[in-house]
Amino acid sequence: MNFMELPKIIARRWAVTLMGVLITTGLCLILVWSVPISYSARTSIVLLPPVTVVADGGNPYLYLGGLGQALDVLTRKLNADEFRAPIEETKSGMTYSAYADTTTSGPILIIEGTGPTAAAALDEMNAAVSAVPSALEDLQGSLSIPDKARITLAAVAVDTKPKADLKNRIQAVGAVGALGIVLTLMAAAYRDGVLATRRARALEADANPPASGAEPHREPESQPAVLGR
Repeated sequence: MNFMELPKIIARRWAVTLMGVLITTGLCLILVWSVPISYSARTSIVLLPPVTVVADGGNPYLYLGGLGQALDVLTRKLNADEFRAPIEETKSGMTYSAYADTTTSGPILIIEGTGPTAAAALDEMNAAVSAVPSALEDLQGSLSIPDKARITLAAVAVDTKPKADLKNRIQAVGAVGALGIVLTLMAAAYRDGVLATRRARALEADANPPASGAEPHREPESQPAVLGR
């Protein structure tokens, strides 16, 4: 296919192009209404150093260095199946994720809940957030760390209005739209090629008509055999 000829092909085969565009548009509209969207809500939690590290009357936010390793360990704990299963097993279509905030150098943990509705996303986020302190206590308790030397948690930001995630819907509509456009152009080019071939054959037949008055070709008749010679 010569891409420089596409505009002319589209203009000549506008009926095929229009039909393809209408079909593609219809399929995209069906996907817009059929592909479900999900909602997500986040809570940011900062790890605070133990009181034994902070000077009397000091600001704990000035002593956040060195808590990155503790954040990594806590994140692995929160993503373990033994911790995740009790939160997600009874909630269809709802899940959560726990990960470190890479946009900041501080030890900030992000808990993100997702669900088919805004309320479900909030419920999943709150359920996961409420279980974070117990996970941290289990880690520190297993090492018999004194209470004064334990790391604590503090919520930094909590979403009250979940955000709609349209990624799946956009990807589906985009894929079908792109495929529909390609197939439409191929159909228009194929139809244009077929008609061009027919037209060329018709012109060739008009330019080389059969000779007038020419007798049709006949097969020679077989002569009967003469006996007695």
